[in-house]
Amino acid sequence: MENFSFYSPTFFEFGKDAEQKAGELVKRFGGSKVLLHFGGSSAKKSGLLDRVEESLNKAGVLFIDLGGDADDIPKLVNTLCRTSGRNGSISGFVTLNEEDCTNIYKLMI
Repeated sequence: MENFSFYSPTFFEFGKDAEQKAGELVKRFGGSKVLLHFGGSSAKKSGLLDRVEESLNKAGVLFIDLGGDADDIPKLVNTLCRTSGRNGSISGFVTLNEEDCTNIYKLMI
């Protein structure tokens, strides 16, 4: 492996109605696209997902939502491997094909 540096600052916003600041915070830190990844259906049932999406829309931030159910794996793989001009793989430290992505995601849920 080649030598490299990795810096990953993290900002947390806690408190009442904090989710309504999502779009503002993404913009504040220079973001323009968001992958909303959530577990089961409670984020939808509680209205939390709607409030976050509303905040992102209001700020003009593009997003895609992705639930954590096994049925969502094909959507994740398509999003990761086939959007934004990708040719069916993800390149970084290693190259992952669609089968790799599917297997990794299955391990995560």
